Amino acid sequence: MNIRSNQSMANKYINYFVVLFLIMITAGVCSAAVLEGNYDTDGFSLDVAVAGNYAYIADYDNSLVIVDISNPSSPEFVGSYYTEGYLFGVAVSGNYAYVAETDMGDSYSGLVIVNVTDPSAPTLAGGYDTDANASDVVVSGNYAYVANDNKGLLIIDITDPSAPTLVGSYETVAANNVAVSDNYAYLADGHSGLMILDVSDPVAPTLAGSYYISSALGVAVSDNYAYVTNGADGLVIVDVTDPSVPTLAGSYDTAGNSFGVAVSDNYAYVADQENGLVILDVTDPSAPTLAGSYDTAGNSFGVAASENYAYVADGYSGLVIVNVNASVAPALESIFDTDGFSLDVAISGNYAYIADYNNSLVIVDISNSSSPEFVGNFYTEGYSYGVTISGNYAYIADDYNGLVIVNVTDPSAPALAGWYDTEGYASGVAISGNYAYIADFNNSLVIVDISNSSSPVFVGNYYTGGYSYDVAVSGNYAYVADEYNGLVIVDITDPSAPALAGWYDTEGNATDVAVSGNYAYVADDDNGLVIVDVTDPSAPELAGSYDTEGYALGVTISGNYAYVADEYNGLVIMNVTDPSAPALAGSYDTEGYSWSVAVSGNYVYVADQENGLVILSMPYEKDTISDSVGIYNTDGTWALWNTTANVVDILTFGPAGMQPVVGDWDGDGITEVGVYNATNNSFLIHTDDRTALIEIGWPGTTPVVGDWDGDGADAVGVYNTNGTWALWNTTTYVADNVTFGPADMQPVVGDWDGDGITEVGVYNATNNSFLIHTDDRTALIEIGWPGTTPVVGDWDGDGADAVGVYNTNGTWALWNTTANAEDILTFGPADMQPVVGDWNGDGITEVGVYNATGNSFLIQTVYGTEIINVGQEGGIPVVGHWNDQLKNAEYWYDKGYDLLLAERYEEAIQAFNRSIELDPRYVYAWADKAYVLNELGRYEEAIQACDEAIKLDPNSPYAWAEKGYALDALGRYEEAIQAYDKAIELDPNYAFAWADKAYVLNELGRYEEALYACDKAIELDPDHAYVWFEKGYALGALGRYEEAIQAYDKCIELDPLNALAWYNKGVVLEALGRYDEAQVCYDKAEELGFYIEDVGYYTSNIEGPEHHVLKILNSSRRS
Repeated sequence: MNIRSNQSMANKYINYFVVLFLIMITAGVCSAAVLEGNYDTDGFSLDVAVAGNYAYIADYDNSLVIVDISNPSSPEFVGSYYTEGYLFGVAVSGNYAYVAETDMGDSYSGLVIVNVTDPSAPTLAGGYDTDANASDVVVSGNYAYVANDNKGLLIIDITDPSAPTLVGSYETVAANNVAVSDNYAYLADGHSGLMILDVSDPVAPTLAGSYYISSALGVAVSDNYAYVTNGADGLVIVDVTDPSVPTLAGSYDTAGNSFGVAVSDNYAYVADQENGLVILDVTDPSAPTLAGSYDTAGNSFGVAASENYAYVADGYSGLVIVNVNASVAPALESIFDTDGFSLDVAISGNYAYIADYNNSLVIVDISNSSSPEFVGNFYTEGYSYGVTISGNYAYIADDYNGLVIVNVTDPSAPALAGWYDTEGYASGVAISGNYAYIADFNNSLVIVDISNSSSPVFVGNYYTGGYSYDVAVSGNYAYVADEYNGLVIVDITDPSAPALAGWYDTEGNATDVAVSGNYAYVADDDNGLVIVDVTDPSAPELAGSYDTEGYALGVTISGNYAYVADEYNGLVIMNVTDPSAPALAGSYDTEGYSWSVAVSGNYVYVADQENGLVILSMPYEKDTISDSVGIYNTDGTWALWNTTANVVDILTFGPAGMQPVVGDWDGDGITEVGVYNATNNSFLIHTDDRTALIEIGWPGTTPVVGDWDGDGADAVGVYNTNGTWALWNTTTYVADNVTFGPADMQPVVGDWDGDGITEVGVYNATNNSFLIHTDDRTALIEIGWPGTTPVVGDWDGDGADAVGVYNTNGTWALWNTTANAEDILTFGPADMQPVVGDWNGDGITEVGVYNATGNSFLIQTVYGTEIINVGQEGGIPVVGHWNDQLKNAEYWYDKGYDLLLAERYEEAIQAFNRSIELDPRYVYAWADKAYVLNELGRYEEAIQACDEAIKLDPNSPYAWAEKGYALDALGRYEEAIQAYDKAIELDPNYAFAWADKAYVLNELGRYEEALYACDKAIELDPDHAYVWFEKGYALGALGRYEEAIQAYDKCIELDPLNALAWYNKGVVLEALGRYDEAQVCYDKAEELGFYIEDVGYYTSNIEGPEHHVLKILNSSRRS
C-alpha cells in the first residue's frame, strides 16, 4: 500500500519520505488491542499478506521478506527475495507470491512472481513489465490484477507463472490499490475515488460505476460493501450491491491517515499510519463504531487479518502482530433507578451497595442481574460519596458527616453501627484490617481504628497538600488520589504515624485509584487513565496511560482489564496486560454520567449519576466443551453418554426406521437430535422447546448437517448423487440449491477455511481423493487408500476443518493443512466404525472407533484411551455435546482447577467466576479462586473470596489458610496468624498451614514459635523444601548455626536450584568463620541467578563481615 497521486514519480518519492520523516518525529496517543509479536525487517514495510503459517511482507527497500508466524508471539525470519526495485504490494496464491514493484532495476519491473514453495529459499518464477509503477496486486483465479498508477488496472494471465501475459487493461488516473470480488475489480484511484470495473471478460474490462472519494488509497470488499481508506478522512464504506450505482453507506474518521484496510467477519482493520491499527465494528455499515485500536511503534501502511490476529506492515517497525481477540463488548443487563444521584458502588455477595449522595446508602439485590430489586436503605446526615464493604459492615464516606458505619447483616434492615467526624469532607474510604482509611478532601488522609465498629477511634492522619478524593490500600501503603497533586503514596506501617513514601504528578486531577500487583491505576479526570509503577513506592514511575474521551472519575481492575467510569462517556474498558501500552478493549455508553465502577464475576456495575445502578454483562470467552458419544437405534431410541454423570441418558425421539442426524439446531451450544426420512425427503428435528418438520430435496438422498450461514446454529441438508445439494436456509425457510462435485461421490461437509461457515465437499472412494469447496477456491486432496471411510475434523486445533480417511485395518490418514501432506495414525482394532470428536474439549478433534457388536466406543485423547459402553448392539453411532456443560457449575469449577494446575491463572479466574455465577454457594470455587488471586498478588480480592468461602463453610481449613496467606502478603501478620491458627484448629494435619505460619512467625522475629511450626510441618510432610528453609532461617536467627546448616542442606537436597538457600547457608558458614565453604555457597547462589540487589534482604542477629541472612520472598513460597 502506498501514497499515489498523478504527480511525477520523483515528486511522489520526495513527498512520501517527507511525510515519513514528519511521522517519525510525531508521537501517537491512541492504544488498543494487544501486541502479540513483532519482527523488524530492517527495512520499511508497506504491505503484508498471510498464507498458512507465513507472512509475506512487501518491504520497500528490503524487497520480499518471509516470516514464520506459526507462533505469533515469536515470529521468525524464514527467507527473503531481493528485487532491485521498491516493493509496495504483495499477494500470495498457491506456491507463488506476487509483488508489485516500482523502478526499472529488475529484468521484470511492475509485477514480479516469486516461487515460495520452499519459503526458506524463494526463487524468481517470472514477471511482467507493467511500464508504470505498480503499487498493488491481487490474484483471482488465473489472473493477477495490478494497480498500476496512471496506467490504471492491468489484468495479467498467470496460468504459467514463468510466462505471464497481459490480457486486458483499463486506464485510470492514479490506481493505488485493488480488490476483486466476483466479476468486479474495485480500484482505489486517488482523487478519482472508487472505480468499479466489470472484469467478467478479462480481455475487455469496462467501467461499471464509480463513487467520488477525495483521496482513495486502499480498498477491501466484503459482501455488498467496499471499504475505502480516504487518507486523513478515515474510512468510507460504499454500498456496491448495484455496482453501476454505488452509494454511500457510512464512514468513520480515524485519527491518523488511513492507508490499508482488511475486513474479516464484522470488523474492518485500518492501517492508520501514525495512529497505528484501528479496528471498527462494521456490523451495521451505515454506523461503523470504534471497537479497538493499537498504537504501533512505527507507521501503519498495510494490514492483513487472519483468525485472531491482525498483521500490520508498520514501516520501519517491520511486521507487527496484534491479537485482536482481546476486545470485549459489554451489553446492558438492567438498570435500577435509585431516585437519587449515584456516585459509588460496592458489591458483596448478592447485593450492590450504592452511595447515592442525598439518598444515602441504597441496597439492591442483584442475584437476578436482569431484574435487580430494592432491598433496603439507610439515610445518613451527610452526602454519601463513597462506600466499601467489609464483613457485615458498610463504610460510607459521607462528606461533611465523616465516616458512617452501617451494619448490613440484614440488608433489608441496615442499622447505624458507629460514626466518626473526620473534620473534613469524606469522599472515599478503604478498609484494611482494623483500620479505615478515609480520603477526607481538604483534610487529606485520615486513619480510624474500627476494631470496635460502634466506637471508631482516630489513629492518625497525613496531610497531602492537595484535595484527597479517594484511597486504596495495599500492603503497608495507602495510595491517595489527590486531585491536582496526583498520586500520593503514604507509608502506613505505623498507622498512628503515617509518612510520605512517594509521589507522582499525574498531570491531570486524580479522582480515584486502584492498586493491582505493582501498579496503581489512577482515574485522572480529563487526562484519562494513568498507570503508575509502584514497585518501589519511594520512586513511583509512569508505566503507561490512555486518554479517554470523557473525564475518568472511577477505576477498578479485574483480571487483565481496567474498567473506567468516564463521566459522560460511560464505561471504558482497557486491556492492561501490558501496563506500558493500555489498549481499548470495549466501551458502553450508559447515557448518563458514570462516576464509579465495580466488577463481580461476569458483570460490571456502574454508579451512574442520572440512571442509578447500571448493570452490564460481559461476554464469556468462546469456550470449547467436550464431545461425547451416543447411538441411535432404529426403533427410535437414543442412548447418549452423559460426560458429567458418566451414565447413559436414554431418549426417545422420531419414528422407527429413520436415519439419525444430530446438530445444534438452536445455537445454544448443545447438540440436539433429529431423524431423516429418505422416503419422503423430510427431517424431524428436536430442540429444547419444539419439534420441527423440514421437507427438503429429493427422495433417496444422503443427509448432511452444517452451519451453512455462520449464525452459530446448525441446519440440515441433503446431497444427491448427481452432484446437487439442497441446504436449508434458516432465514428464508427454503432450501438453497447448490451444484458441486462429480456424480456418485460421498458427501463431506466442514468449515474448510475456519470462517465459521460450513462448506461442502465430496469424497471419491475409488481414487481416494477429496474435492472441497470454500468461498474463493476449490481444492483437490489426494489422501489415504481406496475404499476407505471419510472423516472430517479440526486435527490441529486451528479453527478450520480438514479431511481424513479411516481404513478398516485400524489405520487413519489425516490431512495436515500446514504441511499439505497426510499424517498416518494407527488407532483401534480392525473392522470398527470410525467416530471423531473433541473428546477432551481442547479444540482439537481426536479419533475413536465404535464396536457395533459389543456396543462400545474406544476413544483417544491426550490423556490416553477410554472405553465407553453405551446402548444396545447394532445401533448407529452419533457424536455431540449432549449435556449442558456450559450451564453446569461443576464443569466450570473442574475447568478452572485444570487451568489452575496449568498456571493459566487469568483463565482460571474466569472459569471460577462462571462456576460461582451458576452456583454462588460453590465453596470450592470461591476457595480456589482465592488461591489463584493470591498467586497473582491480588491479595485484597483474595481475602474477599476467602470471606465468601468461609461464610458458606466456616469449617474450611483451606479457605482459612488462603486468607492467612493473603493477610501475610499484605503485612497483616497478627491477623494472618489468627487465620492459620483457625486452619490448624480445623485440620491439625494441614502441613501447609503450619509451614506458612512458620513464615509469618519468622517475619515477626518469634523464632522459637516458628521452629515449633516448622517441626510440625516437617512431621506431616518432610519433603517440602520451603519448610526446611524456614527452619534454617529460624535456627540461624537463634544462633544454632550447625543445625541451621543441616536444615539448609535438606532444603537444597529437595530443591538444588534454591539460590536463596545456598546464599543463606553461606551466611551461616561465614558466621562460623568457614569462609571457603561460604564462598562456594555464594558462588553457587550467583550461578543460579541470585543477586542481592535484585531481591532485597533482611538482617537477622547473625553477624558476619559483609553478608546478612536473607528472607525467602512470598512469591516463591508455593513453589
